[in-house]
Amino acid sequence: MGTDSFRVTGGARDFATPSGTVTAFRGLDLTVTRGEAHALLGPSGCGKSTLLRIIAGLDDLSDGSLDVPRHPDGRPDAGIVFQDAHLLPWLTVRDNVALGLRYRANAHVDDTEVERLLGILGLTDLRSARPAELSGGQAQRVAIARTVVTAPPLLLLDEPFAALDPLTRRGLQDWLRGVRDLLDVTIVLVTHDVDEALHLGDRVSLLRGGHRGIVDTWDTRQLHRDAGQLSQVRQAVLDRYAADTDLDPLDTLATAVAG
Repeated sequence: MGTDSFRVTGGARDFATPSGTVTAFRGLDLTVTRGEAHALLGPSGCGKSTLLRIIAGLDDLSDGSLDVPRHPDGRPDAGIVFQDAHLLPWLTVRDNVALGLRYRANAHVDDTEVERLLGILGLTDLRSARPAELSGGQAQRVAIARTVVTAPPLLLLDEPFAALDPLTRRGLQDWLRGVRDLLDVTIVLVTHDVDEALHLGDRVSLLRGGHRGIVDTWDTRQLHRDAGQLSQVRQAVLDRYAADTDLDPLDTLATAVAG
């Protein structure tokens, strides 16, 4: 795949409903390079979460192709984190992080990697805590640690900070930027938040869904994060977002069946 982490070409996902076939997206082309943080932005129902699940191997394209790193058994070599941390309440933080190592497919990973990762991600002091003792932000950090402990080349995040208060959310955004740099992982983030997309994404793609797919992409890698240039890009994203918010009847129905 060269420098690409994954590629979707001519991607489509259709859902069968009692009213007929509904298209989440069609004609979707997306290429993400290795080491990139790519943010997927768009209104509810445009297919963001559906696309993420397809990349993770939890769903399939109805048409088109997906080129992604895979395990020997054919599964995509990607880890996915959802909005809910889904930690096991009877396990400590350390044991929750180590959970992925119990599966045969990951038996090659040394258990000492758990301790190393807890240190890298600033979780050593919480290693013996139970999920009930954690704040929402701490729980999401543990969920991300549990996902990256097996060193997948691709980390998929489906609005992992959406339920957190603004201060905690911004702190975790900064933490995640550090995680990407420390672990050299490619990140794809689904979000509704334009500021979060611009803060975390090297590139930001606006997904319209239906028959439009991705309608625009902005590259922020050469911009200073606190400069006026970033404000101009933010306004351009907001203007493009607003221009695509009028849902036609097909897209209104799609909202009910696609993330």
